[in-house]
Parts: sequence; structure tokens; C-alpha cells
Amino acid sequence: MPNVQSCTSGLTFIFDRYFFMYKTHSIYKITSIINNKKYIGSAVDFNSRKSKHLSALQLNKHGNIHLQSHVNKYGIDDLQFSIVEVIMFPELLIQREQYYINTLKPEFNICKIAGNTLGVKCSDERKEKIGNANRGRIVSDETRKKLSIVGKGRVCSEETHKKLSIAQLGNASSKGIPKSEEHKRKISESNKGKKMKPESIQKMVNTRKNNGSYKPHTEEWKKNNSKLHKGNKYNLGRKATEETKQKMRKPHKKRENPPPPTEEN
Repeated sequence: MPNVQSCTSGLTFIFDRYFFMYKTHSIYKITSIINNKKYIGSAVDFNSRKSKHLSALQLNKHGNIHLQSHVNKYGIDDLQFSIVEVIMFPELLIQREQYYINTLKPEFNICKIAGNTLGVKCSDERKEKIGNANRGRIVSDETRKKLSIVGKGRVCSEETHKKLSIAQLGNASSKGIPKSEEHKRKISESNKGKKMKPESIQKMVNTRKNNGSYKPHTEEWKKNNSKLHKGNKYNLGRKATEETKQKMRKPHKKRENPPPPTEEN
């Protein structure tokens, strides 16, 4: 009769070699020896994911602040990696990962929803890589149309406007960068026919008044500007709409037909 223990150890050896040599779709667990706190994750290649975890933790650049703080305090040797379940089909990884997150309630997981990276802080190196990968990317016209349709009708709250304004303060990313003639032409064409709402104009005026950049034109400036533009043919060839023509005619009619003088008693 064969030795059962030797057979079992042989199968375990083959099983371990399989995991080492081939990519293993799996749900894995990282456990602390000291306090039994856990982290649940999913990986298409368990060994590769484990190496990335260990490398980032040793370099103090791990995206999970809970794991990184734990390693900084107790050391990397306190963590144990183990496979919870082997998954045959990678499309089932997220589903099974969510099951174990709900069941085991791991303390190290920042995101309680599988596949979500909310709350995970990217390192400066990773941010730079993402930026370099997206820099120079040309968005197709079809994608732009889809983004335009999604964004139409979206109204930002006052709080959002303030946050965007604060975020753009001191932003010099486009200062001093010359625009090509094609870029200028595209901006010009996109702004043609656009009419600003009176509320928007008033907001701009109020903003300039608040920051001290608003300066009303003096009468002397208006006269000098009028003399400067006499004989200017920059409007030559432009077709005015009927509405604009009517507005332009009104002041001339008043000049041609002044009101009769009133008789003084």
C-alpha cells in the first residue's frame, strides 16, 4: 500500500509548482500575524501581483495607506500572502472578490467595492506615468460628440464653481504657449454666433469689480478710441443679420428726424 503522506506531499509540490510556473487567476488574502487584520484582492497573475505588493511596500510607495502604515510599524515579514480561491475564468474575479470582501470584512481594504480605486492615492511616479501616457492623445470626433452630448444641460453648483476657481488659481499651464493658426481658427469658429446671457455678462463685470480689474472707460478714452477706429475696414465683407441692421438703423433715424423744438412760453 502506497504511503498516503508521501502522495499528498507530492501533489502539494506539483500544485505549488503549477502556481509558480503559470498565471493563476485567484482571490488572494494578505494577513497580519500580529493582529490578524486582512486584505482581500483579486489577480489575473497571483505571483506577479504579490511581487508588486512587496516591492511597493518595501519602497514605501504602496497605494494602500493602511498596508503601508502597518509595514512601516511592524515590518514586511508580518504579512502573509495566501490564495483564497482559484478562479477558472478571469471575468468572475470581481464577483468573487466582492463576495469575500462582504464575508470576511477585511480591515486593510480602503475600497469596500471590488474593482473600485476610490480612496487609493497614486504615487507621484504613477501620476507622471499616467500623464505621459495621455499626453498627445488625439480624441476622435465621435468621442468628442459623445462627451458634448453627455455634458449638455449639466449645471454645476456654486460650491463646484468655487472649487474649480480655486483649483485654477495660479495655473500657468497655458501661459506663454503660442497657439497655431489652425488652433486660433478653430476657437474663432466655435465662438461664432455665441451670445452671452445678460446674467453671465453681469457676473463677469462683478468679478472684475471685486478683483479690482474693472475700470470703466472715461469720456476722453471713448473719443480717442472713436478717432482711432475711423476708416477702419475690419468689418468689411461681414454680413449683418436683419436684427443687427434694425438696431443700427434706430440711432440714425433719431439723428435724421430730431424731435421738433418745444415753444417756450
